[in-house]
Amino acid sequence: MPATLPSTAVSRRGAPIRRHTVVVQLHDRPGALYRAIGLVRRRDYNVSSLVVGASEQAGTSRMVIVVEAADVEQIVQQLMRLVDVVSVSELSLEDTLVRETVLAVVETGDDRAAVLVAAHDYGARATRHGSTRLLLELTAEPAHVDAFVATVRGFGLRQLARTGPIVLGSTLDPIDGNLDPISNPPADLPPLSSTSTTFQELSS
Repeated sequence: MPATLPSTAVSRRGAPIRRHTVVVQLHDRPGALYRAIGLVRRRDYNVSSLVVGASEQAGTSRMVIVVEAADVEQIVQQLMRLVDVVSVSELSLEDTLVRETVLAVVETGDDRAAVLVAAHDYGARATRHGSTRLLLELTAEPAHVDAFVATVRGFGLRQLARTGPIVLGSTLDPIDGNLDPISNPPADLPPLSSTSTTFQELSS
């Protein structure tokens, strides 16, 4: 089911406003993205997130748009009528894999160890280190990212960038979440190296 917003959020007709995730696959043609977004804009929806990127099919892109509305059935039907649109679907939380990436520059001061512990607790990585700041990176479900951001704000958040959610539906073959990482990679692959580097500019 789409996520319900606070009870005070209702449409003009009194219906509860919900957060809907709509995925549009469209051809990479001039004006295609503009026309699709224009349809959503004319419906006067509040767009909380918009992410566009290449899809698995050459020559097409996937647009993931999160809107706050009572219902999106009409806009889904209108999007399907656009000549450049390949497919449109509204995804529910039950049948989607949702991930978001966040980058956060945090002032550490005397709390460097505490910041690193908090980052570890959320599964974030300190990918770059300055003398007084850290660049933290996290990829997780949006709600987990929200909680992480709220925590690092308490330490002194200097810069923040979020990708917005990216989504895959359950039309994929089942994925075994318990698969072990590859313990013996092929010999011709170079060894993995740490992404943690010294980044003195963060302290400036």
